[in-house]
Amino acid sequence: MRGAVIVTLLAVAACAACTESRPYPYWRAASDAPAVAACADIRARVVRTGKEGIGVVISLAGTQSEPCEISVDAVQLSVHRAVTARGEVPALLARLRMTRGTTVRGYVPIPFDFNAAYNAGARDATLHVDAGGRRLEVALVLEGAR
Repeated sequence: MRGAVIVTLLAVAACAACTESRPYPYWRAASDAPAVAACADIRARVVRTGKEGIGVVISLAGTQSEPCEISVDAVQLSVHRAVTARGEVPALLARLRMTRGTTVRGYVPIPFDFNAAYNAGARDATLHVDAGGRRLEVALVLEGAR
């Protein structure tokens, strides 16, 4: 019985050392400043970073009392100043009818080979969001990189 208790305690102690997680690198926006396009403020926020790409939430907030239409036309990612990948804009962000107080958010996955970019030394990127005839450029920085 005593031997079983000792083995159990050793197993628990060994597992406790395994709970420390490795800090994986992740992208984040250098600034949260919105772009004004037509009748909406547009923001982009990285919500997922993985080996196969990033996930971005595009947020549009109406700024005018009169209704107007606006669409998110394209979302692209540039790493090392070269267009690396394009995101598929969801139908939710096309032909929006916006007024003041209206907010719409949509998730845009952008697939690209993060491992290759990281191994090539990529530590900065730019997210481009085209909407309402304007281009929002969000500088991204890589956090937790070694």
